[in-house]
Amino acid sequence: MQSALRKKGFEQVEGGKYEKYFFLPVDGRRTEVFTVLSRQRGSADISKSLAAKIAFQLRLTNQQFGQLVECSIDRTAYCEILRNSKVLP
Repeated sequence: MQSALRKKGFEQVEGGKYEKYFFLPVDGRRTEVFTVLSRQRGSADISKSLAAKIAFQLRLTNQQFGQLVECSIDRTAYCEILRNSKVLP
């Protein structure tokens, strides 16, 4: 999932001992769109409830989040979704 976020242009910021923050910059500035991921190693699979929380943080539906992770939504399409939702100007 981290690589999918980086491919969409998210910037990784070290958040401390246990987490990493991923912010979406647009036009050189951070937006309010971000998520926090654990540094926990192990399975790449995440639960449906965690996926729903991350989707909410990224301002996506669960279906759109799945497409984002699978890379069928690129950065341009993602930003368009955010603009249509009035998250981005």
